[in-house]
Amino acid sequence: MNDHSQDISENDDKVANVAALEQRVTAAFGRINTALGALGNGDDTELAELSSALEEERAKTLNLEDRLQQMQSRQAGAMQELEDRVIGFGKRSAEQQTELANLREVCNRLRENNNQLRDSNAAGGGDVSLINSGLQAEIDMLRAQMQADRVELDAILAELRPAISAAQPAADSQGAE
Repeated sequence: MNDHSQDISENDDKVANVAALEQRVTAAFGRINTALGALGNGDDTELAELSSALEEERAKTLNLEDRLQQMQSRQAGAMQELEDRVIGFGKRSAEQQTELANLREVCNRLRENNNQLRDSNAAGGGDVSLINSGLQAEIDMLRAQMQADRVELDAILAELRPAISAAQPAADSQGAE
């Protein structure tokens, strides 16, 4: 078979397929028209009941969608609040770590100075500069401890503020009653 004959044969097959599809589509339209005619002749009360039920379901669906949207909104707010708290914890933790490192450094200096002072006293001479640096190291340690305590108190207050804020409206409403 040559190429031209093969092309004609393929075209004939395509035309036959199109004709078969056209017959199937025509039959489907016929069935659709029959079904539509049956619906038009159906019971009006049944159609009204079905329409009413459909409207009820649509209303329920809208209600559920609204509730879902509200829940998602609350969840997004709660997630944002938690993320903010985690960021706050991270910042406070970094501050506490810094203050703790400062406190350790001051304590190490105080320990070294005290060792030198002890060695100087054991050798029989009290070095005034060692005593002064020891006292200064102790003052620095106390300041570092106070700063560490301040950071810790700030962290505690940051945790308590949301609870206090939440409890305040409840206390105000109970006092009004």
